[in-house]
Amino acid sequence: MFENSQVIVTGSSRGLGKAIAEAFLNKGAKVIGISRSSSIEHENYSHIEADLSKLEDVKSLDIPFQSGFEKYILINNAGRLGKVNTFDEIEVDDIVQTTQLNYLSPIILIKKFNRFKRNEKGTFYVINIGSGAAYQPIDGWSMYCSTKSALSMFTRVVKEESDIHNFNLNVVDLSPGIIDTDMQAEIRKASVDEFSEAKRFVEYHQNGELQSAIQTADLIISNFGSLFKNSDGKDSLRNYK
Repeated sequence: MFENSQVIVTGSSRGLGKAIAEAFLNKGAKVIGISRSSSIEHENYSHIEADLSKLEDVKSLDIPFQSGFEKYILINNAGRLGKVNTFDEIEVDDIVQTTQLNYLSPIILIKKFNRFKRNEKGTFYVINIGSGAAYQPIDGWSMYCSTKSALSMFTRVVKEESDIHNFNLNVVDLSPGIIDTDMQAEIRKASVDEFSEAKRFVEYHQNGELQSAIQTADLIISNFGSLFKNSDGKDSLRNYK
């Protein structure tokens, strides 16, 4: 299914991004990873070192797209929780960094992806890794909730525009569920004063309720074609378990 595919994955050095990149490699795809460091060695893998939380790094990014593939897939996975605390305790630099990584970088990468698409005949897909936090307020997560919500709306608008203008761009805002990653470990370090539901996330981990990054990547691969069928441009992996 992916032997004749070029896949770009952000945040590919660890966690879900690494698992997604390796899952596509196992299916025969050519994969380009974008992150600050590389941890994958494979003949079909190439790496771009970049800090996507820095605007200039993203603007100057030269992605080596190649012509002739049947499928081109961009997965905007890189993200950060940001400082866990009430909004008035968050430093401006942290606000800027979280907004850049979670929201602005995916938009810029989609524009680069779409620009390449104009001269190609393949089918183009964008998966923006979202979160259930985009749809409900969670105290202590003001920047994470708001940037994920903004990216979700951007994705859905692009879906609408693609349908109207026949852009040949399949996009989805995908909520992956609660995954055992470094971000979850970061959440568990928060105090109740910083985040009132901190205890609940500790219990998720203690009770073995977190899914692994590998399980999540496998769900994306095995249900890939179905992820883009919803008319509203969003989906959740909870629908495929």
